Amino acid sequence: MDLVGGIDVEIENPFSDPKYPIPGKEDDTCGLTIEDEQENGQIIKIVKDATGSAIPFNQINDRNNPFTCRFETIIFKKGPAHFDGITALKFVRSRYGTNDEGNDFARSARQQKVILAFRQKVLSSEILTSPKIIIDLANTFGQSVDTDIGSSEAPLLLKLFPKIDPSFIRHVVLDEGREESVLKVGNPSDYRGQFVLVPKGAWTDLAEYVQGEIFKLEEK
Repeated sequence: MDLVGGIDVEIENPFSDPKYPIPGKEDDTCGLTIEDEQENGQIIKIVKDATGSAIPFNQINDRNNPFTCRFETIIFKKGPAHFDGITALKFVRSRYGTNDEGNDFARSARQQKVILAFRQKVLSSEILTSPKIIIDLANTFGQSVDTDIGSSEAPLLLKLFPKIDPSFIRHVVLDEGREESVLKVGNPSDYRGQFVLVPKGAWTDLAEYVQGEIFKLEEK
């Protein structure tokens, strides 16, 4: 994102996340003490604060995590926003967002939003007329993409990008919980206690739905 000067995103659903992990603080004890204690013949780890209050390490979860210094609160307000690379990552990686933004489906939708915004920025005249930025982008993504497109063919392919009509780009998030959702949560007892999403109807219905969304034609 930083190579292209950031991206512009429209936030329709505002949210905050009080538990976004701070890089480099994954093992910070936050001034707490971790001790070994014996219980029923077994050694267990105990986390103690300055007052002596203790909690077994194996009972720590997202709701009672005492290592608060490992996290920061991030807030995204409704309306237009300009993201640099770090902010864009926070936007798409947030897992505990309020306002129904704390699930995998909401995160997938945010990821799609950022990808489309990045595409729009890359195809802007500002970027396409800058050979240095194009080379930097190619070098950056070249480390993560395996392709048989040669260096002589890349400029020809790049010329096709501006001709792609964004209105014909199809993106679908498969979720559950909404009336129009095509998936539902399966019975855990049927899947060894696992959380599994299954079609509301037959698998063929789901396949037809996805195919219809991808190849849907513009109404005339």
